[in-house]
Amino acid sequence: MIPPITYIDRRSGAMKAETVYAAGFLRWAYNTASGAAAGRLLFGSRLVSRLYGRWNSTSVSRRRIPGFIRRMGIDMSECPLRPEEFPDFNAFFRRPIDPGARPVAGDPDICVSPADGKARAYPRLGMREQIRVKCHALSVEELLDSRPLAESFDGGPVVIIRLGLADYHHVHFPDDGVPGRATPVGGGYHAGGPYAQTGIVPFYSKNYRMRSIFRSSGFGPIAMVEVGAFTVGSIVQTFTEDRPVRRGERKSFFELGGSTVVMVFRPGMFTPDADLVRNTSMGLETSVRLGEPIGRRMS
Repeated sequence: MIPPITYIDRRSGAMKAETVYAAGFLRWAYNTASGAAAGRLLFGSRLVSRLYGRWNSTSVSRRRIPGFIRRMGIDMSECPLRPEEFPDFNAFFRRPIDPGARPVAGDPDICVSPADGKARAYPRLGMREQIRVKCHALSVEELLDSRPLAESFDGGPVVIIRLGLADYHHVHFPDDGVPGRATPVGGGYHAGGPYAQTGIVPFYSKNYRMRSIFRSSGFGPIAMVEVGAFTVGSIVQTFTEDRPVRRGERKSFFELGGSTVVMVFRPGMFTPDADLVRNTSMGLETSVRLGEPIGRRMS
């Protein structure tokens, strides 16, 4: 059994625990010799995730919705639709949210969270420096899959937001600005949870992800990377390239499964909030919500 993920609830300051689901199968796949071959087949290909996504797009999958709401403790008062209005489970998973439930901080010196989830923040990360995020290793160069691009962000801050199964699975822009083209990178679908006990999972370097450069008004260019995970059928971009956007506008959404958003900033442009950095230094994530502050412009 995988222990729950411990994190800090930002609103209350309390320590909380997030249950890790499907741990039995994934622990077997990542930690045993017999499971390794199955793991290479399942996680190295998009086929299984796509098939799983298709099944959850059938009307039969609607039966999963009530139990999922109860098990995950989802607050349906934030959603403009009732559970019975969704045609299938995948539609429920990418459910909309009432904009009033996520007010967006308007101070231009503040960078807001682009999503609901659990955050880690690093005030400085060299392009080749590897950090351990649970059972995953991250380096900016491998994440961006481009040495010239990584060099332009070398030594800048990094914010990682992990979306759990119960979270709102849409990504929004953290500031006013102009988004560039979204480029697909990689092709695998490793699991995003802390399932591996004996090795490193190549989540940030091998998984399918979408990379775009957002030219923000207050923080300069930001590399925004959505990382798909096991059972994520696709990452859908909803913005128009080179069209100016306002902070809080929707950028993309994930279809079915836990997922992650990484933002990489250039040095001297942004400093993450002290509580996020402090909790990260203690090995803890911090819960954040779409639209709330996660850092400020450097003066």
